[in-house]
Amino acid sequence: MIYLFTWNSDFLIREKVLQWKELFVSKNWDFDLIHFKDLNNVSNDELSSTLIWNSFFDGKKLIIIDDLPLSWTVKNKWLNEKQDFLLPLLGRIPENNIVIFSSVNPDKRSKFYKELHKIADIKDFSTKSESDLNWIISKKYSWKISPSAVGLIVKYKSWDLSKIISELDKLFI
Repeated sequence: MIYLFTWNSDFLIREKVLQWKELFVSKNWDFDLIHFKDLNNVSNDELSSTLIWNSFFDGKKLIIIDDLPLSWTVKNKWLNEKQDFLLPLLGRIPENNIVIFSSVNPDKRSKFYKELHKIADIKDFSTKSESDLNWIISKKYSWKISPSAVGLIVKYKSWDLSKIISELDKLFI
């Protein structure tokens, strides 16, 4: 199974990835959990062996690749080469391997996104309006903050959910 966690809310994507990790570790071994936070430090050999290789006891394996920028730019030659390397591997991933790509604000015109869109289950984590932010914050901190205060902090932090949550966590300490 291949998943793409995407769109404009970095906080919601990170929170969902954390939930998946915790659920996977509670049901399986943490030995079968691999989390790549920065592909700059990962060789192509390590990446291909991790994606294609089955787990030791034929159990499930969770592979998370964070912050994969899905844009096709001339400026970043390394990224183009890494995406070219990953494209043929996508079709060879075994069914026991669960792969999660996370990317904030992807370029839907990129070749990699189009190929990933064909085979992956895409989970959209977007905040489209101020009411979405208010609902998320009210749900998380319903017992600690009033709705009028939520609206005020949303405006102060320019509708950036990760900054809002960070600020509220500091205030509630």
